[in-house]
Amino acid sequence: MDPVTTIGGAEGLCRIAEALRAEGIGVEGVYLIKVVSDEDDVDWVIRIVTSRKSREVVLKVFDLRRAGRIPEFGGKVRVDPVPATHPEASRIIAYARRFAELPVEIETVILDRMLIEYALVADIERVGAAAA
Repeated sequence: MDPVTTIGGAEGLCRIAEALRAEGIGVEGVYLIKVVSDEDDVDWVIRIVTSRKSREVVLKVFDLRRAGRIPEFGGKVRVDPVPATHPEASRIIAYARRFAELPVEIETVILDRMLIEYALVADIERVGAAAA
């Protein structure tokens, strides 16, 4: 099964963001990305954009998975919390904000000299959303 299906697509990613927020962890965005190394190894990574400590978020994700509150994604996909200032995350979130609706699927796009082969952006905080 492909990683997008394994996590439940955009809906599964949104469930992760919502569950973390319900636990008091601020999530600015969540996306799945295909990361290809120089040796052509492929990793699928769920990036959780947050200001919280990486270890705290990863442990909370495992707790939520054990409790059945977020999708099972097995060993095919790893979780990586990153700050909004992370070079990849900042580019992908800025790109996704250009679109009126989520999810945003990014396929083979160069964002400010960074090649993104594939990313699925399912959830981002909209600027001014809290004021609405």
